[in-house]
Amino acid sequence: MAVTAKTTKAKDVTKMTQRQLAEELLEIERDHEPVFKRVDDLKGALRAKAGEAGGNFKEVFPGRGEIQVSAPHDGKVKGTEAIVLQDRFLALPQKERNRLTDETNGILQMAVIKSGKYYGAVTVKLF
Repeated sequence: MAVTAKTTKAKDVTKMTQRQLAEELLEIERDHEPVFKRVDDLKGALRAKAGEAGGNFKEVFPGRGEIQVSAPHDGKVKGTEAIVLQDRFLALPQKERNRLTDETNGILQMAVIKSGKYYGAVTVKLF
């Protein structure tokens, strides 16, 4: 449920138009910009600390909540995959393309497949 700028009563977001949703989000972002900026700065610093320490960590504040922090990392190699060198293949005459696409021949290249880069995360759980 969203809170509108004009009232503290929650408004059902499923009944709001695209423009109303966007406008309310804009107003909340504008009204609380310094707070959101500070949250982003704190999360960035926590992710950096996790990266410096070489791993994830959790800080627990009994009765209040916990902060879980995961370190950023570059993408990881997941395996290899065969790919067609399309520019070379398309430059060939059709007869040659047909010959090279049968089950025993082909123009392939093994390429490293990586997951996307991970920037880390900070999860806040309130108790």
